[in-house]
Amino acid sequence: MTSPLQSAVNGMTGALLSASGVPVTYTRGDDSVALTAGVGRSEYENADLQGIVAVGATRDYLIRAADLRLGGVVVEPERGDAIAETIGSTVYTWEVMPLGAEPPFRPCDPGRTLLRIHTQLVETEG
Repeated sequence: MTSPLQSAVNGMTGALLSASGVPVTYTRGDDSVALTAGVGRSEYENADLQGIVAVGATRDYLIRAADLRLGGVVVEPERGDAIAETIGSTVYTWEVMPLGAEPPFRPCDPGRTLLRIHTQLVETEG
């Protein structure tokens, strides 16, 4: 049974993706799935062994966990997966990767309904 809080999260997730979602294609190897994703950004800092701090940002995609089905099975994002998004006439391909010491994705809510996937641009076509 779904709790009232989880029902509210599900409703807000649907509203977010309906209002501001973009069509993307999520790919792992030969498997892919078309999804609607929200777009976000995460900033990070990494210090190397000499104490030099690198500052950067990732393009994040927010997707419903249940929609990420490859080969008919719900999967979690993995490093090296790809997300393609067409903006205008250009196709941008973003690689799923960790954010500093964090894994390549994190749940946005306790029920793991919505996932925030960290990516870096690897290719543009068009």
